[in-house]
Amino acid sequence: MNIHKITTIEDQNTGKIYLHKEGFFWKAYQQSSYIFTQEIKAFKISKKWAKTVEREVVSIGFPENALEKFFNEEQLTKIDEKQIVVTGYLFRVEDYQQWLAFLSFTVRNVSKR
Repeated sequence: MNIHKITTIEDQNTGKIYLHKEGFFWKAYQQSSYIFTQEIKAFKISKKWAKTVEREVVSIGFPENALEKFFNEEQLTKIDEKQIVVTGYLFRVEDYQQWLAFLSFTVRNVSKR
């Protein structure tokens, strides 16, 4: 799923964690990453400018085999092979916006050759 579709879904998110499989990792974006880090486990957040959607995008990621550490099978609703939804969380837009404002951008080190 491309970042445009992901941010469109997240803009309407009111208390779910959407997980997207990317390679061997599950990733949560935007509101989903906020809910995950507040309700499940604190993770290092990546905050980058996404040129294709012209906005900041935040995400977390964890290995595929860690999924069962964070969620029971009953909590997960499989949309397809690359997307899972976890429901039942509280979400306040104001809290998310404050959290987002305090995150710093992820800077990639570029080596000079």
